[in-house]
Amino acid sequence: MPVINSIISMFSTKRLAQIDFFKENPIQVQRDTLVELLRRAADTEYGLKYDFDSILTAEQYRERLPIIHYEELAPYSERLMNGEQNLLWPEPITWFAKSSGTTAAKSKFIPVSKESLESCHFRGGKDVISIFKFDYKRVIITVLADTIRCKNSETSGAKIKCFTYRRILYDNCICSGSIHKIIE
Repeated sequence: MPVINSIISMFSTKRLAQIDFFKENPIQVQRDTLVELLRRAADTEYGLKYDFDSILTAEQYRERLPIIHYEELAPYSERLMNGEQNLLWPEPITWFAKSSGTTAAKSKFIPVSKESLESCHFRGGKDVISIFKFDYKRVIITVLADTIRCKNSETSGAKIKCFTYRRILYDNCICSGSIHKIIE
């Protein structure tokens, strides 16, 4: 278990620093992300149509691109489902997310690239693990403090609290051996 903790810590420490940067600089991160996405999609059919290469700010983006509904993008999705590529995004589109809600009595199909799976969905899962790992350290400190109090207390409420915290540690299986021994 210590090896797994070390690997998770190594990756989560770097990612937590990035997340902290995002929290401290949200406007800069949003602007940088917009420009990066526009550059990546500049040579797609949609990017050429709206001249993504020349858009440098969010204001220019808002001025140039119309507000549209899914129905205006549906023809692109249909073409992508038929195998055409480089329409909305330069990466191959091989998956489509099907919406659960319907507004026109028909499900919507949202194009999904491998890159979007990795950068959004998979990264989201990794972020949850990183944040949990970080918060978990605070849980351990709370558990240790409450366990010491529980051992010195005769109230049943305190004993139940200790048991509940122990279950959190055991169920999540991320505790180290030394913490496990301290709690026992």
